[in-house]
Amino acid sequence: MYDTLHIDELCNTLGYRSQISSKDIADFYRSYSPDMPISTIRWKIYSLVDKGIIYPIGRGVYHWGRKTIFEPN
Repeated sequence: MYDTLHIDELCNTLGYRSQISSKDIADFYRSYSPDMPISTIRWKIYSLVDKGIIYPIGRGVYHWGRKTIFEPN
């Protein structure tokens, strides 16, 4: 699974950005497989979020890492 997500290459390619759009991720994965369906790209984005590589900050916009949960003192 880790190999199909190309996490290291994704970080090297898009790591300089503070925000990543779903289009950026789609373009990255389509560079490996130009005919990749959008459903597969959505599945890959879901897997990246599930593994804590990225987290959503808006509709179709992601940030690197895990989302921190606020806990009051």
